[in-house]
Amino acid sequence: MPMPIQVFTTCPRSAEPEAFHSRALRTFELTERAGFTGTLIYTGNDVTVEPWFLAQELVTRHPRLSPLVAVNPIYMHPFTVARFISALASIHGRRCHLNLVAGTSLRDLEALDEELSHDERYQRVREFARIVMGLCSSTSPYSFGGDFYGVANLLLRPPVPAALRPGLFVAGQSAGASQTATALQACGLGMLQPDLGVLPAGSRGVHLGLVCRDTDAQAWSAAHALFPPDERGERMQRFSARNTDAVWKARMLSLADDKVAGVEGYWLEPFSRFQADCPFLVGGQEHIHRLLRQLLEQGIQHLVLELPAQEEDYVHAARAFASLTAVRVQPGDAPAPT
Repeated sequence: MPMPIQVFTTCPRSAEPEAFHSRALRTFELTERAGFTGTLIYTGNDVTVEPWFLAQELVTRHPRLSPLVAVNPIYMHPFTVARFISALASIHGRRCHLNLVAGTSLRDLEALDEELSHDERYQRVREFARIVMGLCSSTSPYSFGGDFYGVANLLLRPPVPAALRPGLFVAGQSAGASQTATALQACGLGMLQPDLGVLPAGSRGVHLGLVCRDTDAQAWSAAHALFPPDERGERMQRFSARNTDAVWKARMLSLADDKVAGVEGYWLEPFSRFQADCPFLVGGQEHIHRLLRQLLEQGIQHLVLELPAQEEDYVHAARAFASLTAVRVQPGDAPAPT
């Protein structure tokens, strides 16, 4: 039997609302052409279009794709999230996934009057997700009492059919992130390490970038053209690291600063230059095939794939996955991570 895998691309970031929106729509189009599962839509103070608005656009324009929506309790009550999920299910007959996050920049936390610690925010995520899933899974009034939330006889209308209930992902490398993924039976979404391991250990999902061409030489030529040296970007990344308590960012910058040797094709420069949010794999079709195969053999079932915003990169990425003959890419209505 072929091993199922979900591949989500990432929605690009832009400070200009019109540019952000147009690039997001282009990403959705290229993602569908490539035959991938869907797209991760970020949240945060710096995201210029509400993620759930984009999620609705995605399911309206591309009936096969599934949105993976980043959700942070600091921005929204769990009942509101459950209502969005219900609306996508009832109006569009579509299923979404949730990428549960606990943090944002320290400056934004201060602006939002957030006083909880890093670990407390993950505890709140757990309660948040339990209410969302409780509402989505219940056809009768739902009640919950916790340290951060309480609901009494709350009913979600209309209920969400079992096949359309959301899959859960938890991003992060901290102990709090790993414990939260375990507690919720969610898919842990880790960061790719130089030896092709994934932190936290045991994660079934991994975030990585990809530049692939027919040959290794062509791939590296394209990678250097797409992500040129940028001293200003490096300074911005260092500033960004001082403005967050995210464990994953500190660890990735430490790897970049120490110039840790990794497998051939593992590339951290775009991350260290503030050009990408993850490490990249760079290489020709044969080399990328071997690296992806190694990840799948470790039990990775879900990929969040950061690709340059041009059609050529999506075409080569699709070819790389198509070459994994023992693997099929799941569509957006695939079963939830468990």
